[in-house]
Amino acid sequence: MSADDATAAAGAREAAPSSALAAIRKQREEKLEKLWIDLPVPRYEDPELFVRYKPVDDGRATRINKEFDKSKDPERQVVANAKLLAECCLGVFTDPESDPETWPRFDDDLADALGLPTGVSAVAVVRGLFFTDGDVNRTSQTLQQWSGYSLEVVEERAAGN
Repeated sequence: MSADDATAAAGAREAAPSSALAAIRKQREEKLEKLWIDLPVPRYEDPELFVRYKPVDDGRATRINKEFDKSKDPERQVVANAKLLAECCLGVFTDPESDPETWPRFDDDLADALGLPTGVSAVAVVRGLFFTDGDVNRTSQTLQQWSGYSLEVVEERAAGN
């Protein structure tokens, strides 16, 4: 569905092409098309490795945190952060100019490339790609902060509150 179709479906009015509303709408559409961040995976060099993420939405973060708050697993926080990274992943790549359609995500293709068994969970693939749990946690914090959450909110979530 195009932005125009979505606008019509929502019953929004058309903005005059030269109006300030049209400029705002155009700016919003352009920003939404590029609303992602490329974060390096720590410790990879020559070539560097990156993951492109979409923003964390509050519903996703709340659901993941509630799911893992109930867990007795001593690694529950890194598991929650790995799940968040997996769910927000748009692709893993070394060359940002390559076709994003060819980029693996935290899936069987990446598991196979890492020497992990296929069929493992996305969380296992995230933890297999990152060298340390601290790297997983730090990348999740960076993604959450970029998504607009304050450091206090990110730390509060990490504490299980």
